[in-house]
Amino acid sequence: LTLVVGKERADLAELNDTLIKQQTGFKIKMSELEDSILTRLANASGDITEDVELIEGLEETKRISTDITKKSAVAKETQASIRITSQKYASVADRSSMLFFLMSDLAKIHSYYVYSLAAFTKVFYRGIDLVTEQPEVELDEDGEPIEEEKEVVELNDDELAARCIVLKESITLTTFNYIRRGLFEKDKLTVATLVTTRIAVNDELLQQEEVLYLFLGKIAPDPGNMGPLHEWMPEAIWPKVKALEGLKRFNGLGDAMHSDSDDWLAWFDGAAPELAKLPGDFQKSLTPFDRLILLRALRPDRLSNALSTYIGNVMGKDYVFQQPFDMASTFDETSSQTPVFFVLFPGVDPTPWV
Repeated sequence: LTLVVGKERADLAELNDTLIKQQTGFKIKMSELEDSILTRLANASGDITEDVELIEGLEETKRISTDITKKSAVAKETQASIRITSQKYASVADRSSMLFFLMSDLAKIHSYYVYSLAAFTKVFYRGIDLVTEQPEVELDEDGEPIEEEKEVVELNDDELAARCIVLKESITLTTFNYIRRGLFEKDKLTVATLVTTRIAVNDELLQQEEVLYLFLGKIAPDPGNMGPLHEWMPEAIWPKVKALEGLKRFNGLGDAMHSDSDDWLAWFDGAAPELAKLPGDFQKSLTPFDRLILLRALRPDRLSNALSTYIGNVMGKDYVFQQPFDMASTFDETSSQTPVFFVLFPGVDPTPWV
């Protein structure tokens, strides 16, 4: 959240830092005043009510303390206002955090897929810059850029909500393109699926349980009798079908397949079942994601095609079709701290250098 606010509202971030330093200074000053009062009282001799210097010192201390208290109250109100505005960017921070942890998990797929926080931060800022209008830089007589105070545009709640959506989409796509550029071809659809499902779960559009059905392909330990389905359905598929009944929308799937065996056979034998109409009420009751789960159980050979279509519909075609390699964009996302490795020959392992 600090990175998002620092990039989008540098004025608020700077003001907040100033107020924190000011508050710290106030605490130090108050401590010094208290020590000064105690020291004066301890060293006072005779009747302290007749010690003019001591009384004047105490009055000055009281005046400073009152002034600090008033300034502290104003600073706290300002900080509270800054926190309220900052929290409106929380959805962007949440999405960015999710993307970073997803990047960290990719090392489980292959040892090449290792990313640092510094690399992610650079890509994160680039995602914001791509959807931020950059002011024209004016140069002085010596050709040096003239520093001008950036004009802050205050957004209302609706405009800020729309801005957060734009930021999330840009950061997500920029991060995904950065990741995809370094993936083996066989892993690209897997990572695209991970990004799509994690965002859906994070935004509460999908339940984690549903995603696990797609990823794990659960099997029922006691599937029961196949009935007429044994004539055409491979025996290994039936336990997967019965396991789907653990999800509410697939309740009664096994019985329905018994009743409409011929219709399900036609669907099962189709060249493109992911596009074909489902038998019975399942055509209306199942969501596009449910159809992926069904394909995972019955026709896993068509799952890759269906996943590509699903990701394209949910996330956009850019997550399915990769643009040609762009050296300029790659260079913009690198630095001396975040280099890039080119694996030019099969079998070369840059891991020792990483």
